[in-house]
Amino acid sequence: MEAVARLVPGFMGKTASGDEESFSQGLLEYPHFTRPPVLGGHGVPEVLFGGNHAAIARWRRNEALATTLARRPELFEEASLDAADGAVLSALSRKSCGPAVSFCLVHAPVVVEGRRLGASSLTTMDVHDLSRISRGYGLGPCYIATPLEDQRALVEDMLRHWERAGERGHADRAEALKLARPVASVEEAKACMERAFGEAPLVVASSASWPAKRACVSCTWIREQARRRPVLILLGTAHGLSPRLVKACDAVLRPLRFMDWNHLAVRSAAAVIADRIVGDFW
Repeated sequence: MEAVARLVPGFMGKTASGDEESFSQGLLEYPHFTRPPVLGGHGVPEVLFGGNHAAIARWRRNEALATTLARRPELFEEASLDAADGAVLSALSRKSCGPAVSFCLVHAPVVVEGRRLGASSLTTMDVHDLSRISRGYGLGPCYIATPLEDQRALVEDMLRHWERAGERGHADRAEALKLARPVASVEEAKACMERAFGEAPLVVASSASWPAKRACVSCTWIREQARRRPVLILLGTAHGLSPRLVKACDAVLRPLRFMDWNHLAVRSAAAVIADRIVGDFW
């Protein structure tokens, strides 16, 4: 009854009282405080005591953005946002689950021509784009796994080139490629993450087809796991990861579409996966 009555003119005494409530501007409402000023060890933020109305308004807006991002990020699709809001959301997103998630582009063992198992050739375009995706979505290092020494040397030469190019003014690309890590195997990528986080990562295989007799997980599930532990997502090259490698993983990510044609480029699939995991829609 009250929810409906609040829409009746004059019910709340002041018409503007409902202007900042949840959903009125496409966002959830900011926190409210009452007396005493400290309760259960939690105090009222200092900015609310200062009398600076502009600072108070910005604080309220920032808190509304943070609450909406944490609880109802889909509301950003319709909310009216400006550049200042974007800066706040960008900072909040960098504190999300992203840094605990890493891609590993696997070149062996993968399925090659004739449905045999083998090693695929590395392409520098994949290294560039996966690094940019990882940087753009605030993910952890991007591992490039190949047992072929000449292929790893190619990646290392490319990274050195772009490190020097960054000093000459190509800073954005150089910054992204700092995330690329050439490794000899998936096991080495797992060991790198374990050293960084102090615990072994949850290893998730990606697949363009439904694995036989095994349940698949969603990107939402990965996001929840990444809030508690590191996650390594394996991306296959050639015709996909070897069945034995998939079986050894902790989980399998379901295909991106419920379609009979799933042949996206690996870097395109990685971008979709990253967007769904970070899940900040704005």
